[in-house]
Amino acid sequence: MRRAAPATGPGDGGIDYASFYSYAYPTPDGFKDVTVPKGAFFDEKLGEFLLPYDEVRNAADPEASLLLFLQSTYEAAAETAHWDRAVLETRFA
Repeated sequence: MRRAAPATGPGDGGIDYASFYSYAYPTPDGFKDVTVPKGAFFDEKLGEFLLPYDEVRNAADPEASLLLFLQSTYEAAAETAHWDRAVLETRFA
């Protein structure tokens, strides 16, 4: 069974501007086609979602903007890769 592993963080490779990134590997079918927050997009060359730093910096609530990007791309990976989210997202005491 193939499993997708997500990754996120500040990016600096392959583009000429500061950006946050998010990807799942291997890329699940449909992952790149999901809707993400305004300002974010899927870069075909890099194979990952990008959210330029300036989009976050200029947002009315930068922290919420970044969190929305990270949460939406995590959910996209989880849904398209058919993860058992009930198990993954269990809260421990």
